Amino acid sequence: MPPDEPSPGPNTGDSHFRWRPLKGLLTCLMLVALGGGMFHAYERTRHQVILRLDDRVEYVHTHQVTVGGLIRELGLSLSEGDIVLPEEHSPLAPGDTIMVQRARSVWIEADGRAFLHRTHRQTVSEILQESEIDVQAYDRIFLDDREVSGESYLPASSFSGQHRGRDAPGRLSVRLSIERAVPLVLHEGGAQVIFYTTAKMVGEALWQAGITLYLGDTVEPELDKPVSAGMHVHLLRSKPILILADGATIKTRTQEKTVAAALAAKGIYLAGKDYSEPSSDTPLRDDLRIHVVRVVEEWMVEYEILPHETVRQADADLEIDHQRIAQGGQDGIRKRRFHITYENGQEISCTLERDWIAQEPQRRIIVYGMRIVLRELQTPEGMVRYWRHFRALATSYTAATSGKTRDDPYYGITRMGWRARKGIIAVDPRVIPLTTNMYVPGYGLGVAGDTGGWILGQRIDLCYDEDNLVLWYKWVDVYLLEPVPPVEKITWILPNWPQEY
Repeated sequence: MPPDEPSPGPNTGDSHFRWRPLKGLLTCLMLVALGGGMFHAYERTRHQVILRLDDRVEYVHTHQVTVGGLIRELGLSLSEGDIVLPEEHSPLAPGDTIMVQRARSVWIEADGRAFLHRTHRQTVSEILQESEIDVQAYDRIFLDDREVSGESYLPASSFSGQHRGRDAPGRLSVRLSIERAVPLVLHEGGAQVIFYTTAKMVGEALWQAGITLYLGDTVEPELDKPVSAGMHVHLLRSKPILILADGATIKTRTQEKTVAAALAAKGIYLAGKDYSEPSSDTPLRDDLRIHVVRVVEEWMVEYEILPHETVRQADADLEIDHQRIAQGGQDGIRKRRFHITYENGQEISCTLERDWIAQEPQRRIIVYGMRIVLRELQTPEGMVRYWRHFRALATSYTAATSGKTRDDPYYGITRMGWRARKGIIAVDPRVIPLTTNMYVPGYGLGVAGDTGGWILGQRIDLCYDEDNLVLWYKWVDVYLLEPVPPVEKITWILPNWPQEY
């Protein structure tokens, strides 16, 4: 035996060395079996719940037995104002729905203070009321530097671009600021007006109030002076005048002294018989209206078309839906000659020298038929007798396409109170009386039993049962069947719309 090998002991031998690997293998198998059993038992105790986090829905598997345990397991970060339903101490059962609605952060700046407010309110006025901030009529509200009203809504909720999962820190904050208005007293032309402003400087305050300043006007205090509550602002105007000359209207302000000087400053000169009102030497005053007058005379003959009248007359011997022109119409002509005087392009006098009818108008007479003729028509349903035939644009519908929801008590009910079905036709009752029996080729027999907002003039809408709708949109022949309705219910002249091309 080599010297580096151990000599066998009294109880060792080849069988002992063979048993050691086998014993280790059995131990490993027992540990694997034990671990598998524990894992199986662990998986059997896991259950699924529904998590509604803000505007997202997730299905979560957990071993937690309370709502709080689930929130901590998911690592959700909650802050003051966040809503958790049910509450965190509530037990958790398979299939439960947990709602986590995190509050919105709003940075509010008002009355010299700024603070962070967390809220679930949606509109600006609700948030300010919740924060006990009163807004007066002339105060201005800004949402992230954009002026808004109290009825404005906050922007749609969003989350940090780096955290869109369950660990999102909450909705991004927005800034809500209030600019308080202060009163100013404006003195102008002997009158005073009180207005409110949020401006910082006098010039900005006047601009916000819609007060236009002109060259030569004087403002005290100066435009760059800071605004303070109750400040008195004095505005001295230059002289405003209005010039009407050669068809142009010029509004201007001037420091000139006379009418002639003001006109010359604008490049307007009087020539010939031209004159101004007031006269050119009149001193200027505020709101003076200067009218430059230029005189023009002319004679004019006016032609007036006298439209002819169109009348319709019934003819009991002419068949219905037939017309004939009994007399053609002709427009008349009236002539008038005037002597007209203009001043500065405006008519100041017009003398009628002669007025006569050069051609008398002649009215147009159209005769329409009122004779009813019954005719027979062979159809797939048999022989029918009709008293009127015309073309109409046909569409189709069912109860489901009529615009009412199934929970509407009038769903599937026609104008006549009938249940919508094949054989009912929607019509314009001013064209086809309701309850009139009808025949439409390709559709069959029907009865006028419904109306519609778009079914006007020569249009009809063919009703079908919901399970056999056939789509229609084409011009068809329409036959109105006997019995013939009473005379007072017949529209003798059909409308000419819509028109078939």
